[in-house]
Amino acid sequence: ILYVQDMLERRYGPDALTRGGWQITTTLDLDLQRYAEQAARDWIASRAAEHDVNNASIVVLKPGSGEILAMVGSLDYFDEAIDGQVNVALQKRQPGSSIKPITYAAAMERGWNTGDVIWDVPIELDLGGGQRMSPRNYDGRFHGPLLLRDALANSYNIPPIQLIRDIGIPAFISTARKLGVESLTEPPGYYGLALTLGGGEVTLLEMTHAFATLANAGQRPRLNGVLSISDSRDNPVYDSSSERLPAVNALDPRIAYIITDILDDDAARAPAMGRNNALNLPFAAAAKTGTTNDFRDNWTLGYTPGVVVGVWVGNTDGHPMRNSSGLRGAAPLWRSIMERIYAEPAFQEDLLVQGILPLIEFAIPNGLE
Repeated sequence: ILYVQDMLERRYGPDALTRGGWQITTTLDLDLQRYAEQAARDWIASRAAEHDVNNASIVVLKPGSGEILAMVGSLDYFDEAIDGQVNVALQKRQPGSSIKPITYAAAMERGWNTGDVIWDVPIELDLGGGQRMSPRNYDGRFHGPLLLRDALANSYNIPPIQLIRDIGIPAFISTARKLGVESLTEPPGYYGLALTLGGGEVTLLEMTHAFATLANAGQRPRLNGVLSISDSRDNPVYDSSSERLPAVNALDPRIAYIITDILDDDAARAPAMGRNNALNLPFAAAAKTGTTNDFRDNWTLGYTPGVVVGVWVGNTDGHPMRNSSGLRGAAPLWRSIMERIYAEPAFQEDLLVQGILPLIEFAIPNGLE
């Protein structure tokens, strides 16, 4: 409600809501919203004691239209202990490895492809001011020459650093902005190469929006929280079906499909994540996890052709969790929401585009080998 109120005040002015007598229908599916809220509460309750975690946030988007089907800002709006009135979906956080697909998309825009070999070997980075960093992979090993597909699927850290060093930080930020990530507003020199590992701060809503662009074959949908508005005399003020702005052509559909195909490749990510992990759904679904330093943030973002779900798990005040990765701390919650949507006919009706259900499999665009 507060998100929609702020959006409408910016669009129509602060007096419109207080004097207009408007009746506003939002895009939320209330049943899906309530399910997401309860699923988040149950999941955090099951992990709170062992992993020192108190909060979660969820965004569910419809990629074809940008409609927000669910937005869980916190577990409990009235719980002051977790700053419940802070909408974590709109708060800037470090995304960890969940931002790596943007690096690979930016590199492919500039000539890289999945047939290229990229080296996962020890490197040392100059951070300036006499500081140096030697990044390592999550498994503590280096894997030598890798295909670009395997580097992304397994979320190894050295390859995206090699890529962003090749294409440049401004290129990365440009692609991120095209996809829907708007928070990276500092000069490129502020971030350094660690930006590709999640060194900048972004919001869950932005990241879910970026993944919606991938799900929508490179077309960035306009975020939409309102279906219709009528005034006190029941006259229409706004109707999204006739006034919605078209999606923006943000990324070559072939690149979007390749990134999607990698993120949906259960066999490719098995070396790092094992088989039958929480990202492996019984239907086509692309997904990426993220974990920040000291386990401060767990992320999972993923999508089908018809829906995008973004999940953040952590502590509102930013203190570290205990031994909680994106794959174990956020992915199971993401999976439960995705599976519930596709098991519930009423939720699937939310995904209709002009009365037709989206494809089950991702459509292959022309011009790919």
